[in-house]
Amino acid sequence: MSCFSAKGERERTELREMLELSNAQKEEARKAAEAAARRGDEIARQLAAKQQEAGGLSAQLRDAGLREARLAASNEALAVQVASLQKALERAGAQRDELSERATELTAERKQAVADVRRLTRDREYLKHRVDRMQKALSMLESVLDDTLRENQGGIGAGMSDPRGAAAAAALRQSREAMSELWSKAGDGGGNGRALGSLADEPEELPRGCGMKDQHNYGLAAYRS
Repeated sequence: MSCFSAKGERERTELREMLELSNAQKEEARKAAEAAARRGDEIARQLAAKQQEAGGLSAQLRDAGLREARLAASNEALAVQVASLQKALERAGAQRDELSERATELTAERKQAVADVRRLTRDREYLKHRVDRMQKALSMLESVLDDTLRENQGGIGAGMSDPRGAAAAAALRQSREAMSELWSKAGDGGGNGRALGSLADEPEELPRGCGMKDQHNYGLAAYRS
């Protein structure tokens, strides 16, 4: 009888130790799940800040593309005006001095427009570089968030998920897709800048002998339109 009693006592002791170990493991899992949830919240805050910064960069990029397209169109109008003035020089020899000054003024404005487009093109490339870096950062955050979700799910239990982490992951993916779409739309203005740069490299034949004041007013009005 004492043998069975001793054996039962050992079994109860073993069961009690196993229960204590299980409780300790559950407590560790709970703490790990809480830590994972805190990491998920921090990543979500970082994601919101990155999304806001990415939105600002995308807006700047879109504005730069629009300004570049407008300057390219203005340059084309100025080129047409220069050609028209050269033909007018052939028809009106008496106005050669005045037309030469007017053509010189338009050429200076055209060169300034070319310089502005080149500067905007450089700004656009810089913004593209910033957007690319932002996309890489968002991709890294997505990877870290996925790892955190897996750890969190393991701590919570099989068959359960963290809705906050899943929502943050979905928002991250939507942000990256929206940024890619904005960049693809804003990137269409680069061709005009390249065409404008090639026009600026062409040698120009300037007419001789034309006045400056009327040419300046006429060219400036066309440039602003």
